[in-house]
Amino acid sequence: MIEVERLCDVAARRLEPDNAKAGRKKTDRQIRPLRWTMIAFNFLFGLIGAISVIVLISSIILIIKGEEKEIENYLLVTMAISLTIAIFSFLSGRVLQKRKFLSFSRPYDIRLPDELDTLMDELKSGQLLTAMRVADGPRDGGTWQAADGQFYDHGISPTTFSNRYAPILLSSNPKHYRAVSMPKAERMGRPIYVYRRPATRQDEESPCNNHDPRDQWLVGGALRDFEHGREAFIAEKIPPHNAEWFRTVLTIGRREMRKGRQFGAQKQAIAIIQKELGNTSGLRGGESQHLIKQLLQGRYGGTDIKRYFTPPKA
Repeated sequence: MIEVERLCDVAARRLEPDNAKAGRKKTDRQIRPLRWTMIAFNFLFGLIGAISVIVLISSIILIIKGEEKEIENYLLVTMAISLTIAIFSFLSGRVLQKRKFLSFSRPYDIRLPDELDTLMDELKSGQLLTAMRVADGPRDGGTWQAADGQFYDHGISPTTFSNRYAPILLSSNPKHYRAVSMPKAERMGRPIYVYRRPATRQDEESPCNNHDPRDQWLVGGALRDFEHGREAFIAEKIPPHNAEWFRTVLTIGRREMRKGRQFGAQKQAIAIIQKELGNTSGLRGGESQHLIKQLLQGRYGGTDIKRYFTPPKA
């Protein structure tokens, strides 16, 4: 299963590997000037926008009353200018965070230590992925269970870490995240967790040490043939909302059973599969174990599924 860790703790260990508390304090000190700069910009643009709205409303009221006919044209010009300034003021904070102008050519508005600079690069490139904890347990829409037993949903897009104020997301205080320009769904003020991208299917398989004829449909042949058979079986027999569970069981089952067919190998494989799954499919206890065992033996719902995994003859 996937191991997760709070982003602020990762940043802290980069600065102080042996003292997480000191590392968090040092990180917060590094990003404090950036946070105050952003607060000042937001206050300034907000104040300008508010004054412009007041001028705009006052001009509209004077025109509606019709008591200032001789300056009506000036009022219309004032309205147009006020409206333009108000729109610019309310949008400029968000635009300023994402664009680089003149002296703002550096990636961020502060100089970060090399350790944090490297961490931000890993987040921008997607080497480190983010997630946020779901307080009310599993639900539809992409939640998954990590090794700590907690459920998580989607995190922040890697492109967000290109924001000039993105280092604020390294803060140990989630309330500070709200000021950073992000899609609305992501502005939750929840702690940010990170994890490494899972290994992809292009990774080399370990040599197969299982030569038992009963398991060759699962452990033998090329990986691409196995994947083709797995997807054909899932497409024909499994409802879409359960597809990922069956895909995971068969994939991990192949990996574990390729290690050998010694006594107790299948039982050990089932235990590993259950641990990595985290029982997120709705199956629990004996029900999950029985179904996994059936799949590893090439059966499902009373039918033989081995035919899906038999590569076509030349």
